[in-house]
Amino acid sequence: MPEMNRPVRSKRLPYVVVAVLVVIGLALALVALRLSGYRREATRLSNRLDGELRALEQAAPARRWSPKPLRGASHEGNGAELQFALAGRFTIPEGLFSTEATVGCPSAEQRTFLDAHRAELDELRHIATVQSAQTRLDLQAGHEVPLPAYGPVLRAHRALRARAQLEPARGCFEQAADSVRLAQQLVPGGSVIGAVFSARSLGEGAELAARCIGGATPAELNDAASELSRLGDDAPSLANGDGIEQEYLARAATMRKSLQIEALIPFSADERESVTQGGLVLEAWRWSLDQLPEARAIGEAGYPMAADRWRALSQAERASSNSLIALSSAVEAAMGADRTAQAKLRVVAALLHQLAVDAKAGSPQALAGASFPDPFRLASISLARDGDGKLRAWSVGPDTADQSGQGDDISLTGAAAGDRCR
Repeated sequence: MPEMNRPVRSKRLPYVVVAVLVVIGLALALVALRLSGYRREATRLSNRLDGELRALEQAAPARRWSPKPLRGASHEGNGAELQFALAGRFTIPEGLFSTEATVGCPSAEQRTFLDAHRAELDELRHIATVQSAQTRLDLQAGHEVPLPAYGPVLRAHRALRARAQLEPARGCFEQAADSVRLAQQLVPGGSVIGAVFSARSLGEGAELAARCIGGATPAELNDAASELSRLGDDAPSLANGDGIEQEYLARAATMRKSLQIEALIPFSADERESVTQGGLVLEAWRWSLDQLPEARAIGEAGYPMAADRWRALSQAERASSNSLIALSSAVEAAMGADRTAQAKLRVVAALLHQLAVDAKAGSPQALAGASFPDPFRLASISLARDGDGKLRAWSVGPDTADQSGQGDDISLTGAAAGDRCR
């Protein structure tokens, strides 16, 4: 008699298992095929990136920034590396020379510090007279590259500017110029981040020069105007250097590091993400390399043309549906800070020049600002006299609309140039 409770084995089960295994196999084959395509494209892009990095390194000597010497004195050395080395052994308390703490005359605590560290500040001034500067960033590391000690360096700059306010006019002007040159030394090779820190310090240096005016003789005003004009003529910036190019190379290197496609089958979370995001990463990597010619052109265009070219490039980036193509906002902010600092330098130089001309003649003379280009437009820094005869100089500022020194114009009047501290 047959056993009624014996389970009946399905004859279809083996076929279901086979079908599932076939589907899994096909899926894995498709993943492997996709990864193989990713690897081929990644290899091509990696070779291209390495070639671009080598070309940048080989071009470095020809692109070497060799500025006009300050006060006719210069010596061999790399200004950026010397500044970072000095900052490593010149310890300044963080809050002692913050931006807010250097507005106005040095406090008693600051003066005590300045007296105790004359040697280090004199060494910093000596660095301002070196013949060149180059920050060496490891662009292979992408955006994870360790940054130099910008914070301590900027505090050293502020300490020097604080000391300058205690000097007679000539000493104040010269240390203001040294401060500007030290800021400029942070730009070459420093990518966009170097330009950001440079702009912060350069703008403060220009503002210091305006505070040196009180009591200056015509000769001191003239020498200061000439020196600031020279500093503006060969100023390194995002519109005069390889900072934008370096930023795109760093982003390409970041994309290379983020793509993990070595495994044949993606088991880890990072490997599975590389499969799902690989196409977007490769697109951003390729985009970054494709923009290098335009990035170089921006770095050779000078302001304001460089900003116009960057605006066109950033519009193309914003139009992309790939969120990894997203340099626009960071570079735009950096370029805005850079242009503003350059404008401040030229506004102060134009004002000093006219004050020197007036002081030498003993009366107001014809305005002559034509030799001081405005970074925000294809025209010169504007000069005018108010109804009471006070001299005013201004740049049209970020909105590029000339508001006669009002609104967002970057302006300075002779009356606003403060006396130095006692």
